[in-house]
Amino acid sequence: MKADLMKCRVCGTSLSEVGFDDPGPSLTSIRTVLDLPTQVLLCDVCGHAQSPDLPNIPQFYDTQYRISLDIDGHDQLYQNNEGQQVFRTAYQAEMVLNLDIAHNAKILDFGAGKATTMKRVVDARPDLIPYVFDVSSDYTEHWAEWVPLENTATYRLPKNWGDKFDLITAHFVLEHVQSPVEILKEISHCLAPEGRLFFSVPDVEGNTGDLLVVDHLNHFTLASITNALAKSNLIIDNIDRSVFSGAFVIIAK
Repeated sequence: MKADLMKCRVCGTSLSEVGFDDPGPSLTSIRTVLDLPTQVLLCDVCGHAQSPDLPNIPQFYDTQYRISLDIDGHDQLYQNNEGQQVFRTAYQAEMVLNLDIAHNAKILDFGAGKATTMKRVVDARPDLIPYVFDVSSDYTEHWAEWVPLENTATYRLPKNWGDKFDLITAHFVLEHVQSPVEILKEISHCLAPEGRLFFSVPDVEGNTGDLLVVDHLNHFTLASITNALAKSNLIIDNIDRSVFSGAFVIIAK
């Protein structure tokens, strides 16, 4: 079966052959059901796997992708080791806090959602100056409780955020976007000269279930995420595929 001709979201190679095709309905990453097929195309040049766009992506993430909003205090279970439960935002915050972050550093949570991870980081390090960004206004009420209004943005990154941040975090964001290289370039523009990007994406080679998530437009391999960073003029400091199960955790600058 053939899909409409697409180009690789990383290297631009034309793609047409569908490697995986299920007629649906399909499941999203927040367990909602969409009446869509699940299809995956593979790029033979850079090793990237990708799925077709969802209908009306801006509206989907603006008004329908309401992660953790319905229940106050909601979180996702990351691990259950011998009865000890570890929740995702707590674990993400721990990873961020393990970085060597300067005193009074400006830190942006890109694609923040409720920004629960950032809230945990700032609670542990009150000297840090938090900023948050998302492509939805649904989360602004939660941000207002602890982030100054001038440190928040929705839909578009402010021009005066260029060269601003000592650290930018993006926890499981790039798998959702139509143009990962362009998003990485936008993030790079916001980094201070010595700033770092700390982000995570699913590792499709270690987590093949990622292929079945219909709102994950990108299914990154080691080759394709490396290629995307190079095209974004970002230098890899470290790629770790063991610290977070089924994911790449990456530091770039």
